[in-house]
Amino acid sequence: MVPLRRRCDSLVAAILRKELKLSSMRARDLARQLQKRPLLGLFAVTVGFLGQWFRHTIFPFSEGILGEAQYVGLIVMGAIGVVLIWKGLGESEIPATWKGYVGGLLIWVGWFETGFHVFADIFNVPPYQATPRLISPPDLNLIQASFAIFIPLFILYGLFNRETKCNFMRWIHRNLRINPGKPTPDLNRNFARIVALETIFVIWFCYAIWLYITYFGASMTIIMGAYVLWAAWFAYLFMKLLKVTQIGHALRYGVPVGIIGFVLVATPSHMRLFPAIWLKPFEYPMSSIMALIVFLLMIYVFMVPKARPESA
Repeated sequence: MVPLRRRCDSLVAAILRKELKLSSMRARDLARQLQKRPLLGLFAVTVGFLGQWFRHTIFPFSEGILGEAQYVGLIVMGAIGVVLIWKGLGESEIPATWKGYVGGLLIWVGWFETGFHVFADIFNVPPYQATPRLISPPDLNLIQASFAIFIPLFILYGLFNRETKCNFMRWIHRNLRINPGKPTPDLNRNFARIVALETIFVIWFCYAIWLYITYFGASMTIIMGAYVLWAAWFAYLFMKLLKVTQIGHALRYGVPVGIIGFVLVATPSHMRLFPAIWLKPFEYPMSSIMALIVFLLMIYVFMVPKARPESA
């Protein structure tokens, strides 16, 4: 009786292993089918967009969970971002790209945003009131003040970088006739570091530009005009993204496009036209959970290696 039971248990375990293996294979086959344009570009911009959702959610979520230990937790989170990028330095294009992106997000939230909050409290930075409805909190004022730091870094490490393959940098080089020199032949690109730097800079750029437009302009005409131009820019970039066929290129292109696209949603919520549910994870838990599931599924699509064409 006992040997028969053991054989039955072994048979059930074997069947379960086989089913799990088949399910995993089906999931990978489906992911490979989705790695085609225009879906590839759509998924890439979704990764960039939802990354901003969670970047905003992390701060209130950590405050609700950790309480007074929030800043300690966020600093540790930034350190985890550094470790992710470090791990991605020696990896191939796809894993290095998504680790650089996630690491850049964690560094921004854990170190940049936390630093702005902490030093605004230490130095008692006052809020800035442009109009009765437009009041900039102290931490955002420090982001505006960092303009004088980031722009020289942008020029030195971006504009004067002869190795850059960034489309925005190349556009500036072409139109302003700036020639930093020919790139080094056969130079291996460090995707994790590049994507992390681009993620941090694009987030800062969107913050800084819109803070200046909104609070220093303090005019609905200026804000609406800038919003239309921003939407047109996003549409142009998005249409170009949909034509990309290479997985790594699509993900690296989709990250900044998603960040730019998130501004189109965040700005109306900032004007109190609808609630910013990404800032209220405890009030809208299902929305945050669904967004997290979609984000992880999109990351999985990019993590699955593309099938090689069968030889004749």
